[in-house]
Amino acid sequence: MPPLTDRRRTRQLTLLCVTVYFASYIMRINYTAVLVEFIQTAHMARDAASLVATVGLFACGAGQLLSGLLGDHISPVWMFSGGLLATSVMNLLLPVVTPHAALMTLVWGVNGVAQAFIWPPTVKILVCALPHDRYDRAITNITFGCAAGTVTVYLVAPLLIRLSGWQAVFYGSAGLGLVSLVFWVLLAPPLLRGVSFHTVRKKRAAPPDAAPLPLHEQRRLRALLRLLPVILVATLIQGMLRDGISAWAPPLLTETFGLKSTVSILTTVVLPVAYVVGNCLIVTVLRRLHNNVLAGVCVYFAGTTAFLLLQALLGTKAVWLSVFCLTGASGMAYSVNIMQTCCLPADFRALGRDSLIAGALNFFSYGGSALSTYLFAVLSEHFGWGWTLWSWALLSLAGLLLGLCCLLRMRRHRPPEL
Repeated sequence: MPPLTDRRRTRQLTLLCVTVYFASYIMRINYTAVLVEFIQTAHMARDAASLVATVGLFACGAGQLLSGLLGDHISPVWMFSGGLLATSVMNLLLPVVTPHAALMTLVWGVNGVAQAFIWPPTVKILVCALPHDRYDRAITNITFGCAAGTVTVYLVAPLLIRLSGWQAVFYGSAGLGLVSLVFWVLLAPPLLRGVSFHTVRKKRAAPPDAAPLPLHEQRRLRALLRLLPVILVATLIQGMLRDGISAWAPPLLTETFGLKSTVSILTTVVLPVAYVVGNCLIVTVLRRLHNNVLAGVCVYFAGTTAFLLLQALLGTKAVWLSVFCLTGASGMAYSVNIMQTCCLPADFRALGRDSLIAGALNFFSYGGSALSTYLFAVLSEHFGWGWTLWSWALLSLAGLLLGLCCLLRMRRHRPPEL
């Protein structure tokens, strides 16, 4: 079946995905947003509290591979529904089992697996439903749900903590998730009527009207596959920076400048502002770079490195300067994430493994996030924030060098001039 060509249905599908992904993202990051509260009011040690988040991120990363594999075999619509239901239930359970660290770790680990069943199906749905020229804009627009979710959590969490305690953050998130699940179950099937989700089983034989790839495209695809291990390592680094900065910015501001935990959480609400700005510029940047995603990765990694070097050198001199540097670095790292996990999978679409590639990239992204949550906790506690800031800058520089390596290797596989 042909993909959706009706612009109205395309906009409705994109809006539905943005809305539901917004709710799911809130249920993913709300724990790290109130991490300081667990340490201060739930009387948990920093390493124990961060270990819960680390297990959740590792589970989410490992689940991405499973989700990616299943997404190429079964309906992504029902995979999305199951993941959304499970993550809502886990958010309801977390306050019940707190402060028992073992039970919290188990619940948040299941939450991570549930979250993994959301993004690869989303990519699969849009790849199968939309033409190529609309996919890039739609998948980028869906990431507005991430930015909006982050803004919402960092704005609303301090208010809920003051009014009802940190438990209200998880109960409110779960309620939002269940409401969004109802909307998804009711609206997604009609919008996707007539869309064929090409599974691996159905694609054993190529359709008779499928045109073979041009020779230069075959060579380019093989070159991309050879570089995939390098791309995955760069994605791991991006994950460490993206979630490492957002998770540990509030404790950094609290301990460096003596701010209250709720004030530091509220201060870092400006971080998602950079997400929105970077999101709005991604399509324009890609167009100026002739849709070269690897070049875009290098541009944003360079920006991340510059902000983190400035933070390491001067950021602890004043609160406003630290917030400025962390905002810029976080926004740039978030844009690298969009380039790697949203735009790159489309370059592999000729393989017919859209869900698997998206899952693999997200696996390494969340693997990096999981490493950062625990690694930076240990690093900051034993060596201080100065060494932690320099580790962020060096990691970003390593990601930039890996991106440049891939970019230079792919220069010989540019499409021929028209």
